[in-house]
Amino acid sequence: MAFASLLLISDDDSLADALQSALPRAARIERLRSGSDVAGQMMAAPSDLVLVDDPLPDADGLEVLRLVARSWRDARICFVTGRHDADRERTVRQLGAFYYTSRPLELVDLSRVLTRALAAGD
Repeated sequence: MAFASLLLISDDDSLADALQSALPRAARIERLRSGSDVAGQMMAAPSDLVLVDDPLPDADGLEVLRLVARSWRDARICFVTGRHDADRERTVRQLGAFYYTSRPLELVDLSRVLTRALAAGD
């Protein structure tokens, strides 16, 4: 696999550490810790994959998802939330996220999905 890029938008250090160890070494992970950091990132080249962790300390994950989906139309987006309900899941999917999961996470499943998505970007 060529180097693939994952943009992790999360203030959860344990999630970031777990993904770093679970994903292939050929994956480059960039991390933003808050919603306010996202707007500046949208001017950069799109990442192969974006993982939005909801909630963020200063933003609703749905607003971050909307910004990413609007700015990077072809981005593959994964959404992880601690606020699960059917309406929220429907909205996330309508906004274009290819994967949705709620906490508590099954990290093995999430890393498998992310690894496949990163490999598909080759």
